[in-house]
Amino acid sequence: MKIANGDEIIAGEKSPDTLGVKALDDYTLEFKLAKPIPYFVKMVGHTTISPVHKATVEKYGDQWTKPGNFVGNGAYTVADWVVNERIALERNKNYWDDAKTVINKVSYLPIDDLNAEMNRFLAGELELTSTIPPEHYKRLKKQHPESLTVVDRLCTYYYRFNTKVKPFDDPRVRKALSYGINRDVVSNALLGAGEKPAYFLTHGGIGGFDPAKPAYANLTQKERDAEAKKLLESAGFSQDNPLDFTLLYNTNESHKKIAVALASMWKRLGVKVTLDNQEWKTYLDTTRKGNYQVARAGWCADYNEASTFLTLMQSDNESAGKDYGSTEYDNIIEQAYAASSDAERSQAYNDAEAKLAEDMPIAPIYQYVNKFLIKPTLGGYPFNNPEQNVYTKDLYLKAN
Repeated sequence: MKIANGDEIIAGEKSPDTLGVKALDDYTLEFKLAKPIPYFVKMVGHTTISPVHKATVEKYGDQWTKPGNFVGNGAYTVADWVVNERIALERNKNYWDDAKTVINKVSYLPIDDLNAEMNRFLAGELELTSTIPPEHYKRLKKQHPESLTVVDRLCTYYYRFNTKVKPFDDPRVRKALSYGINRDVVSNALLGAGEKPAYFLTHGGIGGFDPAKPAYANLTQKERDAEAKKLLESAGFSQDNPLDFTLLYNTNESHKKIAVALASMWKRLGVKVTLDNQEWKTYLDTTRKGNYQVARAGWCADYNEASTFLTLMQSDNESAGKDYGSTEYDNIIEQAYAASSDAERSQAYNDAEAKLAEDMPIAPIYQYVNKFLIKPTLGGYPFNNPEQNVYTKDLYLKAN
């Protein structure tokens, strides 16, 4: 967000009380930025900007969110909280727009088992699910078309290359593996619920930016495979000296299915792949330390603007860019920050995507969709909101 003095405070060079954020009065919050951010208003919709009641936190410490303690400014207040069972909210009569709230009480259920969630919905216990088991998509589409919903979700699934280790310091190797991925097979055959092949990092549903496809996206898969073989040969790999590497992914059946499929695609190029799955916390620790060659990854937009994806690959970004480290790419993003018009900024974003296609520090694979079940009697759902920000205050129940 480029809040004034933010970087200096994190670096320990300035005191936290110098941060460029101040309450001018009971109703006005002022931000001072280190540089202009034209999409700043979109960024403040993120949950990190939600206000927290200071006196409540100071009084109750880590118990401040418990029923009876919690104080917030939302449409609902906490009525009941049973860990791993439910969180129940009741309508907040003090909410500024309470007159337009319809639902008086709502319960959120933390259900880890996707099949259990689906079955409880089909049994009439839930009005809405978070997702569905992928293997049940076709059955649900046939048997429950009135409830099954598929909408864009601003997330991109990709593989990241550690350009700091051999042989992935060679862009020819990275390009060869990216070209060898048949994205249509992944999107249509393995997933098959409306996911789109990805040839750039930015999701196609992002507002105000329409990325230009890189040249390899216009080739047939046969042509891409042929180019991949040439690149591997020029990088010194052959049948006698095959590329052999380990692919890391966090434990998940869908990730495993995709990893197995891509290993098979790369095998046709003469590449040997060892699959390594790790639990989420271990996976995060491994990638943060740079102890990997190729790793599964994904990114979901924090706000509806292309920078939420493209800043991911800056050198100072611990999530991905640190293992790319391109000064040229960093400069392109800085040009986007300094752009004086939307057209100029959009051109910088296209330049950034072109640079990623040229260097290939990541291999984009597919763009997400959100698949879930919703009762026809639940109204007010924001189907056209690609960020999928769902607020119960906007929902209502219709008569059967």
